[in-house]
Amino acid sequence: MREINLKRRQLKNKTLFSPFTYIIVTIIFLYLLYLVHDLGKVPGLFFDEANYAAEVRSFSTFGTDIHGLRFPVYLSSVWGQGQSILYTIFAVPFVKLFGFSMFVFRLPMVLIGLTFIALMTYTTKRVSKNNYLTLFVLTMLISSPWTFMSLRWVLDANIGPLILNLGVCLIVLGLSGSNSLLNNQILIYSGFIFMALSAYGYMALWLYLPLLIIMIFIFALKNNLLSIRDVLISSVAMFVIALPIILFAIKIFVFHGSGPSHFLFFDLPSLPGSRQSSLIDFSSKHILIDMWNNFQTGINFYISGFDKLPWNSINGYGVLYPIFLIFTIIGLIIPSKFYKNYETAVYLWKLMILTFLPLTFVIRPNFNHWNVVNFPIIIVSAFGLYFAFSKIKNYFSVILITAPVIIMLIFMANYWGNRSFSKNGMISYSIVNKLNNTTIGHKVFISNLTWNFAYFKLIQNVSPEEYNNEQDHLNAFKMAPKYRFTNLIDITKASSESKSGDFILVSNHEYPFFYQSIKRKMVYKIPWGQDEYILYKIVK
Repeated sequence: MREINLKRRQLKNKTLFSPFTYIIVTIIFLYLLYLVHDLGKVPGLFFDEANYAAEVRSFSTFGTDIHGLRFPVYLSSVWGQGQSILYTIFAVPFVKLFGFSMFVFRLPMVLIGLTFIALMTYTTKRVSKNNYLTLFVLTMLISSPWTFMSLRWVLDANIGPLILNLGVCLIVLGLSGSNSLLNNQILIYSGFIFMALSAYGYMALWLYLPLLIIMIFIFALKNNLLSIRDVLISSVAMFVIALPIILFAIKIFVFHGSGPSHFLFFDLPSLPGSRQSSLIDFSSKHILIDMWNNFQTGINFYISGFDKLPWNSINGYGVLYPIFLIFTIIGLIIPSKFYKNYETAVYLWKLMILTFLPLTFVIRPNFNHWNVVNFPIIIVSAFGLYFAFSKIKNYFSVILITAPVIIMLIFMANYWGNRSFSKNGMISYSIVNKLNNTTIGHKVFISNLTWNFAYFKLIQNVSPEEYNNEQDHLNAFKMAPKYRFTNLIDITKASSESKSGDFILVSNHEYPFFYQSIKRKMVYKIPWGQDEYILYKIVK
């Protein structure tokens, strides 16, 4: 009887979560609460996000993008500058199910990011069997300013690196040999499929992915981790999945095709506002100097903790608190075999950083353009911290794990502070909605319509037919309107087209000669990003 009870206890102990697992789950849950707090309000709307949200609303309502394409491999967007398609696949079902709001639109980004954090933590624990290493990886991921800020708003380019890193986690689990042979192969193939899918999430991955995949294959073959058969199967699967986006890249960069075309049932849109500005000028007479300056500028951004784009980071905090970059360097230098069971994983995340090095000379630097390397930098810093922790044999080792948490709390205070750009430096969705409701049915003469209409387009959600039938476009493929959009009219037309009962929306210092002679009364003042606009009503 005792033996039976003992066996029952042993079986029960095997099925229950360990105390460490409960700690990890609790930390991730608390982080989720931080991520979703005021998610629909903070940060405010950035125009790229407004454009992307309009695309998602269009798919959810009309089944096409804003230009009427049903299965585009890329989005032309309102200025023809292009936005990746991948996030719409996750966001559209949420919007269809729950209706559109900024909270619902942003929620999939939070959930995908949290899935990556959870899978990375699980992978580290499962493969390394090291609680301390696992805790350092989780701590660095959730304390990183980049993790928190990039998951709370939808810059379309940020989805690609998340899917890429999810793929690497699956490959690590498969290569660990901790499952059956069939399950290991499924995990490895799934990981490479995720890597191929990430190409639909960010244009810079078109340069980075081929290099990374080749490096992974060389490493895996050299160390007998993959067979030639595995490499061939993975390569064919990735090529088939990525073929539509490959053809699109050839179309816009090689043939400079105009107008949408088709491949099978996929739509290949045109891209009048080419994204080549994200790269250095290869026709420059001083190309080598430009490449070096590009590299140096990018490194300085990471060291200083600011890329001069306040929607990407808070000055001084960066992707990773600059002081912890020391541990990234330590993590890169320490031989991967130090981490024993986790050696292969450590090598792969180091490889993700090293593979990006050549591209630092040609991709113009900011934390979004270089975002494929951000999570690897954070993860490798955790490896460096663990190494330092393992070498310190006294109570000072506790500082290494508490310091990131303390700095994170200071960062949070700055993020939520009244002077925060995220909180007060961008356009409020609720303000645009109020403006639309106030002026509906009347003409609104607005400053700089070509840029500002994008916020109203998100609110109005007009059909692709109505949008494409606008009379004045900047180019042949009917991109952003220059003078009018539904009831919005550029302020330059106010003196010739305004009537009593219409509205004027301008800042104090913009275009006064277009409306100063018009009799008007102020309705209310509006915070408009870092500016202040005034809504006037035209009177007799």
